[in-house]
Amino acid sequence: MVAENVEAEKYATIRPNQMQAEALHQLQKSRLAMKHKALVISATGTGKTYLGAFDVAAYKPKRFLFIVHREQILQKALESFHQVIGGSRDNFGIWSGNHKQNHARYLFATIQTISKEANLRQFTREEFDYILVDEAHRAGAQSYQKVLAYFQPHFLLGMTATPERSDDENIYELFDYNVAYEIRLQDALNEDMLAPFHYVGLKDYEYQGEIVDDQTPLAHLVSEERVDYVLEQSRYYGHAGEKLYGLVFVSRKEEAQKIAELLTQKGYPAQSLTGADSQEARLAAIAKLERGELAYLVTVDIFNEGIDIPFINQVIMMRQTQSAIVFVQQLGRGLRKAKGKDYLTVIDFIGNYKNNYLIPVALTGDNSRTKDGVREKVNLEPTQGISTINFTQVAKDLIFKQLEKQRNPFKQEIIDDFHELKRRLGRIPLMTDFIKNNMVEPQALLDSLSKRGNYNDFLQKIVKEEGVKLGEYENKVLDFLTQELSNGKRAQELLLLKKLLSHKKVAKKDFAEQLQKQGYLADEATLSSVERVLNLDFYTPMTIKDLTKTQRYRYGNEPFVELVAGDYQLTPTLRQALKSDSGFWKLAFDAIQAGILQAKNYQPEVKLTVNKRYKRTDVCRLLNWERQISGQNIGGYYLENQTCPIFVTYHKNEDISETIKYEDEFLSNTVMHCYTKNNRTLGKGETNKMFAGVSDGAPSNRYYLFVKESDAEGKDFLYLGECEVVKDSLRQEYRTIKGKQHPIVSYDVRLQTPVQQGFYHNLIQK
Repeated sequence: MVAENVEAEKYATIRPNQMQAEALHQLQKSRLAMKHKALVISATGTGKTYLGAFDVAAYKPKRFLFIVHREQILQKALESFHQVIGGSRDNFGIWSGNHKQNHARYLFATIQTISKEANLRQFTREEFDYILVDEAHRAGAQSYQKVLAYFQPHFLLGMTATPERSDDENIYELFDYNVAYEIRLQDALNEDMLAPFHYVGLKDYEYQGEIVDDQTPLAHLVSEERVDYVLEQSRYYGHAGEKLYGLVFVSRKEEAQKIAELLTQKGYPAQSLTGADSQEARLAAIAKLERGELAYLVTVDIFNEGIDIPFINQVIMMRQTQSAIVFVQQLGRGLRKAKGKDYLTVIDFIGNYKNNYLIPVALTGDNSRTKDGVREKVNLEPTQGISTINFTQVAKDLIFKQLEKQRNPFKQEIIDDFHELKRRLGRIPLMTDFIKNNMVEPQALLDSLSKRGNYNDFLQKIVKEEGVKLGEYENKVLDFLTQELSNGKRAQELLLLKKLLSHKKVAKKDFAEQLQKQGYLADEATLSSVERVLNLDFYTPMTIKDLTKTQRYRYGNEPFVELVAGDYQLTPTLRQALKSDSGFWKLAFDAIQAGILQAKNYQPEVKLTVNKRYKRTDVCRLLNWERQISGQNIGGYYLENQTCPIFVTYHKNEDISETIKYEDEFLSNTVMHCYTKNNRTLGKGETNKMFAGVSDGAPSNRYYLFVKESDAEGKDFLYLGECEVVKDSLRQEYRTIKGKQHPIVSYDVRLQTPVQQGFYHNLIQK
């Protein structure tokens, strides 16, 4: 009785953290829903073992089996479970190698031992009512399949940090596609479950004016000069605590050996470890590092998973990033908390290699697969909890250079994501599935196509999955929904279409009231704009010469929605198409719902959301213009409907025409100095309309400022907010172009909201 009280008191000191508590709640919900299998995805260092122990303690199984792939983990796992569950130590046993404690209530076994036929048959199929598979991403192996096919537990739990696989094994299927809970690296950092890291991305060493990469001859990868450069950065950026415990990742076995030798020669004792070294040799080297006999372990990808080295306080990456998953695994080696370690220093030497843009993806968990997503993560110097991420300007330029080189750098990642999500869901995913699982922006799916299209085209052409066969009209409607509306930049059209899919008519008055209740703009100007978009008048130029070249024609050339006696209704052609059994209704609904989900990223009560990106043509629609105007015709600004959006490309290409190389610049984080188009005179023609009322302090127009760093960013501009033309800032100036003077007007605009510091700093420092 005394022993039991001691154990109970010990258990009372161990409590689930917030994320573990939520995971336990979700596991219980799964069981209440009569689900007998579940998968928990939990980042390295987030307490998977304790989470499993907490759940087993709550379940109170008659017999429990814990399966793991390495014997070294068994004893530690057993102790963790005993800490949580309590009771007699005799209830806990190991079955591996020389340990045959197979009668224990809580049995901890290696897969190598229990999968042997003779061992497996010592148990009945219903022997264990709860089985937990650790490192469940390995469960596709034949040995695991054999064991899982034999036993019939009441509940099977799989736990893994990395469910993604490069082979065809579907781990999700083994657990009935039931992901009960997911704790990714970024979540764990934000919840202070891991040691914070301070990451710095630096330019790699230069040899003969070229930055080294994996194609560089080995002799230059392992030169004394490169090692001196690495050590200089190591000393500069430092580490937590008094003593250095470093881990270095390199690309080749020979490189690891030579780098370790050079580090040792320079006063930093180091040992190389490669796949050729035994498990015993690896553990011995880790022990030497912990005792302070070594300063660095230099390795080639063998510490990606399964090894705990919590005392590591500096990670150096001297190899190119081929995979965001591997990058996170390697980063995770140093993220476990340890006494005396307040943070982990990560020094990444970034070369001019093809996939360097995957680094910010890995660091921030950004799965949007868009160039804009990468640029924003690099430029805005994001943080994860109290961790920091910093790229030097040269490292940024290297990443941006690779983004510019490739039309769609994420095409392979998108294909991999598709198949990963398909495995997770057990079916072909829709656009909405990507959004709900925080994966791949719909626009990125469309950008992977060689020409404009829709999600059905993506299925047929990119991933070679079975899409559906659509007619010409159905394809055009789907093109419209995906290309114009699924970005969610305005929800009103989407909400109306969704309503009309299930209602024959929707009264305009009722629709306006519903929008207002949900916080959306529902004034007459906005509703009229919605109507022009959905009847395609918005996409019809004022003067039509060749109808087949207009967007209206590309989208079917006839309205989708019509207003009849105050009621909205789908046109007969569209309604008939939706009744077909081609699968068109499902794809159309998916595109609409994807847009509604995306709209949650925008403020419903305004036309444009500050710090979101828009194309010039998006702005035409959102400012309620009567017709769409091509981006080329808009140029740097355009005046329509008493609205004047101003578009600034901050760093112009050197090879553009002198006539449009305007010297717009920020004077502060709220004021920008701008120019009109060339050959404009103050007080005449266009300038009279553009600046009407400015000098009197009562401007006739509303001004909106959009900025992008360079044309390399594509067609999207970051919206910085509404602004005012500064009174008394209008100036008549002249530019000399090819020896001739050309009039131009300069003016200042003042923003209502200061520019985000990271974006502003990145623009002005170049």
